[in-house]
Amino acid sequence: MSHRSYPRAGILGALALALALALVAALLPSGLAASGGAAAQPPPAVVTAVTNDGTLWMLPEIGPPQLMRGGLAPGATVTDIAWHPARPELLMVRQVWRSVDGGREPYDTLVSLDLTTGRERVLQADVGPEARISHPGYGPGGAWAYAQASCCLSSALVVYNADGSQRQQQANTFLAPAQREDTLARVGPLALDGRILMSLQCCFGPTPADNPAGIYLVDRDLSSGQRVARTDGSAEAVGLGPGGWVGVVQTQPADQGPAPVGVYAIDMADNSTRTLLSPGVLPIASRGAMAPDGMIVVGTRPTDEFPVVYGDLWLVRADGQRRNLTNGAIGGITAFTWAIPFGASPLPIRP
Repeated sequence: MSHRSYPRAGILGALALALALALVAALLPSGLAASGGAAAQPPPAVVTAVTNDGTLWMLPEIGPPQLMRGGLAPGATVTDIAWHPARPELLMVRQVWRSVDGGREPYDTLVSLDLTTGRERVLQADVGPEARISHPGYGPGGAWAYAQASCCLSSALVVYNADGSQRQQQANTFLAPAQREDTLARVGPLALDGRILMSLQCCFGPTPADNPAGIYLVDRDLSSGQRVARTDGSAEAVGLGPGGWVGVVQTQPADQGPAPVGVYAIDMADNSTRTLLSPGVLPIASRGAMAPDGMIVVGTRPTDEFPVVYGDLWLVRADGQRRNLTNGAIGGITAFTWAIPFGASPLPIRP
């Protein structure tokens, strides 16, 4: 597919502005907020996306999409991505289709790619054909990585350690044994305290009086979990917003046709819910990502194509305002997430 090209000077200018804002925030005196001055803000994040030809794009709020790098997945499709928190490294799921017994089946491989050197490291290869790898992420400081392995109404958390070892456990292991059989836990993003947000669905059998469904903060060894919001089980966490709320995308039941998906903010103190994007207003997929300031990016899904191909990406603010980020400027988006500038180094650009 073809894409519009943009001047390199414009790319560097946009990155320079983002990095300047990050440095100003970092250099503010620590006591300024306490004395009533301007509070230090987290580094500004920017949406990044991969298209079905393996091109990595930066999508600033102001200005056109900027091409960052091509050729991420020769002969494959990138279906999920996550950025290393401290260096220009991308964790991604590559999906290929292979001929199996007269048919074609998908297989997933989880790869980390150093965008400075081009060096790749395979964390897990050839997961399939029924099983899927998704929801990749990094631990605090990038000390470890993780992803969800799912198959056949079950899901597991896989933790990849720096020494090359890995540990896989059923994602709902943090529950009491009696609650595990009829529940499904879905892996989500990392919280600031190093725990992983998980969404718990209940139940495959009769719903118990003490329904455990909701959003949890879970230790990476799955030894314990803390429920921070109650849901009916169809909500998927996209992040923790500033001020103590959970952002979720939630699928609503439908009598016919595609089930509508909405975006909500659930208060962690009293479980009150605010609607940020009403279900059915946009044909979004049940997937999203949250920036440190609470802004959520979601993608429309115009068809039932697999792997998922998003139409446009939309920004949804905590006050419910929304804006079309891509507006048809790029097509064939297969993965997206937020990236935060890495200290004083710009995001790498290698078309």
